[in-house]
Amino acid sequence: MLKFYSLSSGSSGNSAFLRYKNTRILIDCGISARKVSDALYQIGEDSVDAILITHEHGDHIKGLKVFSKKHSVPVYATGPTWENIGSCGDYIPVFNRRISVPGGVIPVGDIDVLPFATSHDSAFSVGYTLLCGDKKIAIATDNGKLTADFANNLQGCYTALIEANYDEKMLTQGPYPYPLKCRISSPVGHMSNHQAGKLACALARSGTEKIILGHLSVENNTPDLAYNIVSEMLREENLKVSLKVAHRYDITDLLE
Repeated sequence: MLKFYSLSSGSSGNSAFLRYKNTRILIDCGISARKVSDALYQIGEDSVDAILITHEHGDHIKGLKVFSKKHSVPVYATGPTWENIGSCGDYIPVFNRRISVPGGVIPVGDIDVLPFATSHDSAFSVGYTLLCGDKKIAIATDNGKLTADFANNLQGCYTALIEANYDEKMLTQGPYPYPLKCRISSPVGHMSNHQAGKLACALARSGTEKIILGHLSVENNTPDLAYNIVSEMLREENLKVSLKVAHRYDITDLLE
C-alpha cells in the first residue's frame, strides 16, 4: 500500500501524509492539530508513526504542539531547527526528539527518509525524499535557489511535491512592502512559477511521472497561473508528466 496526500498546502499552512505498507509519516504540521486529525480521518487513517519537520516557520509547525501531545511519536528536525522551534519543543518529550542530518538515511519502519538542505531564511531548513520500495517520493518547498545539489536530490523521483510560491509580476505589482518582496524573491526566499517550471523540466527528464505544485502564496499567485506557466514550460520541451496543483485548504490525492 502506497498513499501520498497533501493535507494542506500554501503560505497559510502545510502538511502532507505518506503511507507505505504499515508505516505512516506526517511531513510538517502547519495547520491545527484538529484539522490534521480530521484530514487523517477522511483518508482512513487515525495516527502516524513519525513526523518530519522541514523548518520552524509557523506555516509548518502551527499544530505540532497539540498534535504531539495527543500522539507520542518521534519528531525529526535538524539540530538548529530544534534550537529555534520555540515552545513547540517543550511539549515533545526528549526521547521523541530526533535529529535530521542532510546526507544521511533515517530508517522509519518500511520507509527510508533522506533529508537534504534547502535554501531558506530559517535556522536550517530541509526537504525530504522518501524511499518506498522501488519508488522515490520527494517534498521540496521553501527553497529560494535552484542549485545542482538541490536538483540532484530529487533526480529520479517518481512523484515530487515542489514549490511554486509566487508569480514574478504579481509579486512586483502587489501590495507587499519592498523589503518583503525582496525577501520572497531572494536566494533564501521562495521559488517562483518559472523556477518551478525549470525544476519540473529537470525532473521530467530524469523520469519523474507526477509533479505537484504546492506552497502557493494567496497574495502573489493563483493555481491557474502556476499550472499554466509550468505546463507551458514542459510543453516547450515536449516533456509529458502528470501535473497538478495542491489545494490550499483541502486534501489533494497525490498518489494512491
